[in-house]
Amino acid sequence: MRSFREATRVFWTGWAEVPAYLHAVKEHAWEVLWGAGMIGIPFGIVTLYWSPAWQALGYVLAVLFFVGGYQLWRDYHLRLQPQLRVTKINAQKWRTATGILYDNSPMPPNKKNGDAIAYYFEISGVSEASTIRDVRVQLAEINPPVQHLNWLPILLFHKHDHPPHAEKFDLHPGDVKHIDLISGYRGDDHFEIRHIVDGANRNIPAGSYRLSVTITATDTPKISVYFAVCVDSEGLLQCKME
Repeated sequence: MRSFREATRVFWTGWAEVPAYLHAVKEHAWEVLWGAGMIGIPFGIVTLYWSPAWQALGYVLAVLFFVGGYQLWRDYHLRLQPQLRVTKINAQKWRTATGILYDNSPMPPNKKNGDAIAYYFEISGVSEASTIRDVRVQLAEINPPVQHLNWLPILLFHKHDHPPHAEKFDLHPGDVKHIDLISGYRGDDHFEIRHIVDGANRNIPAGSYRLSVTITATDTPKISVYFAVCVDSEGLLQCKME
């Protein structure tokens, strides 16, 4: 327990945050009034026909203060909790006439030139104060299933990473991380899953698929994100986050 002196110091110095408290009250006035109103209004109507004891009034006031204080506390509490969110998916287009792909790897010998596209998505940490530790991103499922494909789930490539590829990462407050998902060439009969496992097949036959990606981290709720993948009428790979 705190000493009396420490408790006294905290009490008197704590008043410096009154402006921030008043701002929070203003920001959440409707939630506070709505929560308190759901209790206060029925009680007020009842008092028109019945005179409650002073003790009952005290209990009602205590509940009103609790509800109002909870509404103010809840928003700031949630903002501090570690949570993950996929905010957007980006497309990166380039031409392969130079013989070098967008990630500086050599171009396959059967691809001399043409249009290519890659898709990567952005992960952010929602917490305003906590670092999210050991984030892992895996392609969990391809639907419809691809025949002779038995390596799922599989870890995805961290953008701008270099061998040996990292399997996990930390997200500090306000940070974002880009994760490669797929890439392909215009008119090709397959596209590539951007995973990090050497020796495992990366090519998926061209078609329409739904990709399920799971993201996990230490002491953080797991999230699943879904992407719709297809090849358009011009033979270019398309990907949208659902």
